Amino acid sequence: MEGITSDSKPSVSIPSGRILPPISTTFLFQNEHGKAGQSVKSQLLIKSNAHQGSAPIRLTSLTVSFSGSLSEIIISHQGADTTQQERGNVSVSSVALTKAVDANVAADEIPRSNITLEGAADLTLSPGQTLVFNLDIPLREPGETRVDSLTLNLESEAFDLEQALDFPEENKANFWYISPSATKRITRPNPLAIKVLPRPPKLEVKCPAWKEQYYTDEVIDLDFDLINGEDTEAVAKLDVTLFGESPPKFVVTIPDSDEKSSSAIRSEESSLLAAPLGSVPSSKALQIHLSLPPIDHPSQFDLTIKVAYYLSTNPGTPISQTAVFRLNVVNPFEASYDLLPRIHPDPWPSFFDPDGIPAPDGQQPIPFKGLSQSWCLVTKYASFASEPLEIHDLNLSISSSPFIRCQATPNSPISSPKETPPQQIQESSFSLTAQRSTLDDRSPTPMDVQFVVKWSRTSSSGTVNTTQLPIPRFNLFGTEPRVLATVSYDGGPEVLKLRICIENASNHFLTFGVVMEPSEEFAFSGAKNTSLNLLPVQRRWIEWRILPFGIDGDDGQGRWIGLSGLVVRDKYYQKVLKVVAGGEGVRNLSAKEGGTGGGVEVWAPGRKPGNKVEE
Repeated sequence: MEGITSDSKPSVSIPSGRILPPISTTFLFQNEHGKAGQSVKSQLLIKSNAHQGSAPIRLTSLTVSFSGSLSEIIISHQGADTTQQERGNVSVSSVALTKAVDANVAADEIPRSNITLEGAADLTLSPGQTLVFNLDIPLREPGETRVDSLTLNLESEAFDLEQALDFPEENKANFWYISPSATKRITRPNPLAIKVLPRPPKLEVKCPAWKEQYYTDEVIDLDFDLINGEDTEAVAKLDVTLFGESPPKFVVTIPDSDEKSSSAIRSEESSLLAAPLGSVPSSKALQIHLSLPPIDHPSQFDLTIKVAYYLSTNPGTPISQTAVFRLNVVNPFEASYDLLPRIHPDPWPSFFDPDGIPAPDGQQPIPFKGLSQSWCLVTKYASFASEPLEIHDLNLSISSSPFIRCQATPNSPISSPKETPPQQIQESSFSLTAQRSTLDDRSPTPMDVQFVVKWSRTSSSGTVNTTQLPIPRFNLFGTEPRVLATVSYDGGPEVLKLRICIENASNHFLTFGVVMEPSEEFAFSGAKNTSLNLLPVQRRWIEWRILPFGIDGDDGQGRWIGLSGLVVRDKYYQKVLKVVAGGEGVRNLSAKEGGTGGGVEVWAPGRKPGNKVEE
């Protein structure tokens, strides 16, 4: 610049590679991996290649640029460094780095993770001299942090100079200076980059009362403890995601905050994102409550609890802790069903005078004037829960045609909660009655029934849940004739009174032949061979008195007596009708047991005191 005059001080910027600079540089990360929130040691080396005898170069500052969570490191000249170690042409010094203050960031705002660090050192470089700077660089975010370039700044009274230098990708030396006279070789293939691993979180997510199974039709309440094991308080936010097939919306309750509801992001995901938790003190726990509405079908969901937080002493380093729980929702009960016919006690209307049914005393005329029938619905159910459950009530929910009046009554109502052990079969029965509104209706009528169980966990605080188990659809009524057998013990266990009821629900006159053949098991009095004529919409009874043989030889225990000789035949169609059990003390035989034709048995209770009739 000698002999040149200028109105303003020139500023020169030289990109890397344009000239052969008098200074060369290398950079090394000591380790290949680091963790966010921790620091990594590194060395910056600059060497003067100037001719001997030339004046020393005094840099104003140098800037090391990075990619990743670190933006740049700026080292300014500060004169002689008393901590500098020198030997020969090598000087080694440690540069203390501090975070540069960003004037654009408010005092209460969380600083961005991409930061600038500042330090000071003696940047006077004599010909042939090597300056080595030890840098302790804090790592912020997970990912790869890489050093990109070095910019040398020289400011004089005559001009300003900026020289950019690239770090060599393949540096065969890669020597780390332990001291000015001792080095070690870094053998990593890429010492210009470091892989930053996530900072190990010390905040734990626990659910102390987590269960292996949850059940349909119950509200699922979950309490999670967020335990801060860090050395300082953590400022946290919460993400909760329920993933599975059609997950329900849920509600999260955070202390000192309003309830927050999830939203359905996709059909298989329900999430609550970035819910603020505030500050969690060190060694303290914050409890959050999650509530799911009753789920009406067996399901499996993945419940993910993610807590993203930072420490008040290091707000630039994000930390996260994730816990995944498998939520299994199963049916608490399974059941099987049998619909058994019974004889309705009320009289049938007359086909010739359907309006002549008398109304009960003091009541209005009956609006339903069709046929009435009864059944007994036997349910065998078992709890498939992993713990005992308390049964509060058992009932039926019936949905049928508006032209049918149905009523269900439990035969053994539950008066107080009953504990049911897992996988133990229980039985309950219900008396069903149905009546058509008119005699003109002859088509079979489907009936949709659900078995309703009201239950609770033994460990719950009185919350009663309702589970409805669908029962296969039953068809009621019909025009086919039925033969129902009942037995009574009016004369004591020695004599049984057997009655059969033949029902003709059709519009035709029917004739039936009834045969009762003698047996070696019992004697009887009554018709051996007879015929019955039934008008349309009529039912008639036949009765026998039966004396079982050998009751004394059974030790008074009683036994089943077969009625294989009882045959009821439709004389017009020559069709044998099946005799079915119509009450307690009568049972049907399966085909395997020889239950063809009228394959029924009746129970002879015997003379043992307290002996009861078997169902």
